[in-house]
Amino acid sequence: MRGVLSEGGFIYTVRTIDEAIMFVNLFSPEHLEIHTENPRKIAEKISTAGLIQIGSYTPVASTDYCMGVNHVLPTSGFARISSGITVLDYLRSLSIVEASRSGLDNIRRHVRALAEAEGLPNHLLAVEGRFDDEAF
Repeated sequence: MRGVLSEGGFIYTVRTIDEAIMFVNLFSPEHLEIHTENPRKIAEKISTAGLIQIGSYTPVASTDYCMGVNHVLPTSGFARISSGITVLDYLRSLSIVEASRSGLDNIRRHVRALAEAEGLPNHLLAVEGRFDDEAF
């Protein structure tokens, strides 16, 4: 244990379970082992761990090698914005969209606001040009 702590590990103590949950959701660990009387109740409140392991018989090694979950998990707090790799990451999706003239007109002002905020005037021109009757 001393070796782990001296190489960047730490111990964080809390006074309440709610404080622990808040810390976990901010820290976003790659692996989180929950060893409490009601671990599932706590797990339901965790939103940013790469993988939650419940109880004494679910150590990291068991999930990394044998329990069917993927070993590739977000590290360094990236569980705040990303999940572990799943089979869905190997599928290719394709989006198809279609708008009518009135549909585009309904979002025109939002496109203007976003294009102006991002400094992308050509995005705005591409939309506005659709309403130039000579262009289409």
